[in-house]
Amino acid sequence: MFTTNCADCHVLTGTSRMNLTGKGALVSTKFPSAGVSGHQGIILSATELADLKAFLQ
Repeated sequence: MFTTNCADCHVLTGTSRMNLTGKGALVSTKFPSAGVSGHQGIILSATELADLKAFLQ
């Protein structure tokens, strides 16, 4: 999910503010609820939201 929807702009290494490692809690601010258009117009299911939060922690 990260590779397909996020990796074009965000990274998981380095000191850039685009580094999302450890920032799983921010997912809720960018994607308020499942099935609703969130960050960059991306729509995620409840499972995808949970997976993304876990992946970024």
